[in-house]
Amino acid sequence: MFATITLAALLAAAGPSPIMQWSMQATPGGAVAFELRYRTVSTTGDDSDNDSSDYALADLEHTFRGLTQAQLFGPQTNVRFTISRQQGTISCAGYAKGGAAAGDFTFSLDPAFAANLRDRGVGAVSPELQRQWLFSNVDVYGMLDYFRSRGFATPSVQLLSTAIDHGVTVRYARDVAAAGISTHTIEQLVQAMDHGVSPRYLASAVAYGFSGLTLDRAIGLVDHGVSANYLAGLAKLGYRVTPEQAIEMVDHGVTVRYIERLRDSGYTHLTVADLVRLADQGMH
Repeated sequence: MFATITLAALLAAAGPSPIMQWSMQATPGGAVAFELRYRTVSTTGDDSDNDSSDYALADLEHTFRGLTQAQLFGPQTNVRFTISRQQGTISCAGYAKGGAAAGDFTFSLDPAFAANLRDRGVGAVSPELQRQWLFSNVDVYGMLDYFRSRGFATPSVQLLSTAIDHGVTVRYARDVAAAGISTHTIEQLVQAMDHGVSPRYLASAVAYGFSGLTLDRAIGLVDHGVSANYLAGLAKLGYRVTPEQAIEMVDHGVTVRYIERLRDSGYTHLTVADLVRLADQGMH
């Protein structure tokens, strides 16, 4: 008698077989869009990971070792190239034609990366997390070096992963510092990013006159709707207010257009308190 073997049993015995594909497309302006698609299907679930990045066409042969511009833009031809990153190497094979290319890939994780993170006091990084960082080309070493240079506590793997997942990069941290905003923890950067506090917004707030601005106060301004355009409008009308006053004005419906309408009606030289009181009384 033969035992009945189900498809589910075969999949469980063989283990999940990942589908790993890549694609490349030249874009206007001398850039190349590159995407990795990773998917593992098993009886326990579906693990998908898609990552895309843009690269300068001038860096093509340096970034994608083994691929030339002549191959990418020429007639259809088979291509093979590798991408080396902090976390490991991605090996791609496929075809290219007329500025587009596609195919399959494999990857290998560099054990030195995990060892380096342990040596730096970050902790043990899982192969799955290392794979994700490899695909998305995260500059982990750059982040750790920058945090250390700013006197931040060494993050755990979990905190580092949270920061990366929420979009915190070395560039974001540097831009925040360049705006004159003091930051003492990685958690503050994560919170600011989550609340939409961009470096451009910080620069506009400082230019308006909010000296000594902290990330916490900037988060409060953004959450209450005190936009960069609002501050620019107040400045144009001659109002220089504090962050607390700006929040109060927005909360009570004192818009730039509202102030302009009052001026058109003859109400000039109104204080912040006057504006708030009139808005509360329904004066339009």
